[in-house]
Amino acid sequence: MTITTDRLLSAVVLVIVAVLGALYLWPAGGLLAGGLGAFLLALPGLLLIWFREELSEKTGFARGIFRPAHPGLVAAFGWLFLVGLPGLFLFVVWRDALW
Repeated sequence: MTITTDRLLSAVVLVIVAVLGALYLWPAGGLLAGGLGAFLLALPGLLLIWFREELSEKTGFARGIFRPAHPGLVAAFGWLFLVGLPGLFLFVVWRDALW
């Protein structure tokens, strides 16, 4: 497995998400629980980005026939899960803490 810029950038984003989750959720549930929760929430996105070629061969069911999906589409969903899902989670926690 070669390390591409996409894989390296996604790993850096995953570490940033875990650190931000740990620091942001520190008063609520502790440093480890916040970081681990954010890490586990963003991990499926990292896996979609890292293994997009392998996963694109397994997806795409149309009219009873399995068809390969475009690897770029799998990576786009990976970035959505990697950045969007933890961001939405932190926004909901932040919104509930304010009101």
